[in-house]
Amino acid sequence: MQGFAANLSPEEVLKISRVDGVIGVYEDRVMKLQTTRSPYFLGLNEQYGVWPEAKFGQDVIIGLLDSGIWPESASFNDDGLGPVSSRWKGQCETDIRFNTSNCNNKLVGARFFYSGRGAKGIKMENQTKNLTPRDWVGHGTHTAAIAAGSTVLGANMFGLAKGAARGTAPRARLAVYKVCWNMYYGCDISDILKGIEKAIEDGVDIVSMSLGGDSDKPTPLYEDLHAIGTFAAVRHGIFVACAGGNIGPDHYSVDNVMPWVTTVGGSAVDRTFLAHITLGNGDVFNGESLFSNEANYTSRMVPILFPIHGVCDKKNLVTSMIRGKIVVCSDSEEEWDGVLFIEKAGGVGIIKVDNIGDAIDDIKSFNIPSININIFTFAKIVTYLKSTENPVAKLDFRKIVIGDRRAPTVAGYSSRGPSIVLPEILKPDILAPGSNILSAWPSEVPLFDEPRDPRRSNYNILKGTSMSCPHVAGIGALLRQVHPLWSPAMIRSALMTTASLLDNYLRPILLEESSQNATPFEFGAGHVNPQRALDPGLVYDAGVQDYIDLLCTLNYTENKSTNLRLHLSNAQSSKAEWET
Repeated sequence: MQGFAANLSPEEVLKISRVDGVIGVYEDRVMKLQTTRSPYFLGLNEQYGVWPEAKFGQDVIIGLLDSGIWPESASFNDDGLGPVSSRWKGQCETDIRFNTSNCNNKLVGARFFYSGRGAKGIKMENQTKNLTPRDWVGHGTHTAAIAAGSTVLGANMFGLAKGAARGTAPRARLAVYKVCWNMYYGCDISDILKGIEKAIEDGVDIVSMSLGGDSDKPTPLYEDLHAIGTFAAVRHGIFVACAGGNIGPDHYSVDNVMPWVTTVGGSAVDRTFLAHITLGNGDVFNGESLFSNEANYTSRMVPILFPIHGVCDKKNLVTSMIRGKIVVCSDSEEEWDGVLFIEKAGGVGIIKVDNIGDAIDDIKSFNIPSININIFTFAKIVTYLKSTENPVAKLDFRKIVIGDRRAPTVAGYSSRGPSIVLPEILKPDILAPGSNILSAWPSEVPLFDEPRDPRRSNYNILKGTSMSCPHVAGIGALLRQVHPLWSPAMIRSALMTTASLLDNYLRPILLEESSQNATPFEFGAGHVNPQRALDPGLVYDAGVQDYIDLLCTLNYTENKSTNLRLHLSNAQSSKAEWET
């Protein structure tokens, strides 16, 4: 890419934009950070099929732009891996608590980029400690292990989801580019562009970016530096996977809609962390829970408290009313404040309502017993609460069920098409597992970005298209291993033309929140199927001129489209010319 980042006044922006040869001047913006079961659900097997045929991806290098990495995790061990290819030009940048010994034949590169954020004068706690590739957020470690984590037997989060954790390309190499510094602040696009540029120079084969923009203010393609950066990667032959966003179930919410990237939506698989609520009238309802301290919990009937409007925060809760009770929470702006208040006040449990139809997709692990339910179960519990002066209930935990639910389903949080920015192109492209995914986690970082939570774990269970994206990046690595001459478009073609339209009951894929049949606006071409993608029979290619021709068909005004056209046409010619 040809350009630079700088602090400029409005007058300087205007002056530079008029300089001959300057294609465009863009404002820096911020993007947000967006598995013991999922590999098996995808049909991946160590003994036969795509994994052994693709040598588990061992010659492919996956670059992840995220919040860094925790190199000590067992998921990044390099047992049995030989040296990386001589074509690799990357390196491990060193600083406090990160040196060259943290890299190995699995983690072959680690860099960090802070200039964009630093130029805005935004400080962070323990800044000296943070200015390394080390992950103090957790998101990057989690996504890296989903894409290419080594096999780890007995991985679990406090005993939950115990099994063999591994990435979708478990022998692929990892190169990490830390461009994100805080879960809530996000990632500066100038740092992201520098990370993409370095990934290209270093020689990665795949790029995975579980990042997204502001869904309330979508950036037009002609102003989107992320589009320009990802295009630079694609024209260098790099397959790019991006998260589709977590603003579902609303339509027109899908993000990262550039036609040259593979945009991934999120699915729920066939594993349920089942829990039961038994009411005083004998009715029993299913929910889901990640409560893991069952050994110190006794299931018994206790009173239920439903606060005013179901709001569970310190302003709406009274300590004396909570002790010894299960609290039903249907709304909470400050979730952890409410949970910690209930726990400190002596509450014995929480029933948390997910407000997206049938979907239960916002499960978290707390110290206090908690169960998530959908709004229909909530309505029945409210009916019971109104029917008696002394409502009681008991909670039962820790029954993991596999295979008794229809799956995959389109997860309630997964952003939907059509795209506001580019409705001519169907997005998302494809669906991949994103709900309740167990993966590696920094051993010194709180589990859910809540510093008041004292618990620590080497593995964490998270949900989102951030988890879906690296699944597809890893599968892309397997295809690149078998078909090294395939272009990024060919890999995307193989994934999309072989995607599954039916679930495990051989029926149409459903929407998690409504149990209605999903459409291509929700799942794109369907759910990713690695084995079928390995040999699709036919692949469709697309190159620079195809994307330029696409822009010709869009009704952008000339001044709006010129900048992006020039960026694309520069890929074919040293001259900044545009011809139709």
